[in-house]
Amino acid sequence: MHAHLSGEDEHGIIQPEKLLSLTGDWKNYLKESKGLQIDEFEQHERTGRPLGTEKFLEKAERILQRELKKKKPGPKVDSVDN
Repeated sequence: MHAHLSGEDEHGIIQPEKLLSLTGDWKNYLKESKGLQIDEFEQHERTGRPLGTEKFLEKAERILQRELKKKKPGPKVDSVDN
């Protein structure tokens, strides 16, 4: 966590700038997330889906070029007319 707060990793293990590009001010991000209930953390831990605001998820999707938000359950509808 120190690397994310300072923006530097003296050991070269992580690249804090990548996470900071998603969250902005890490200290403020942690303060805002304090209000989340433990069941929200556990749910996202089980599903593997990222936990964050809509804005955070949209930015993460753009950066990663991959869909992260939950989709409707069930079979996918074929968009091509037969």
